[in-house]
Amino acid sequence: MITALYAALLGLFFTVLTLRVLALRGVTPLKWLAFNNFGAQALERSVRAHGNFIEYVPMVLLMMYFAEVAELSPLRLHITGTMLLLGRVMHGICFGFLEFN
Repeated sequence: MITALYAALLGLFFTVLTLRVLALRGVTPLKWLAFNNFGAQALERSVRAHGNFIEYVPMVLLMMYFAEVAELSPLRLHITGTMLLLGRVMHGICFGFLEFN
């Protein structure tokens, strides 16, 4: 049940990252070519933030689920889930939303 809570919260943030990529793709030239970013730095950073999320979060949630089934203490599960959520939100915002020159 604890893992499901963090999976739901992370799923909401994943939706935010997805909408950010879609919004940026809508304003780039030749938007019908979805696999080329044409050097748009904000779009490239957003795509990587989105991709990095999907590369790591499912595996950690799976490991959390196994730990929960093995009856790891709820406190440890909450610490792991909170750290994962905070880390992913910080990475997603700093890498996908903020622009550095």
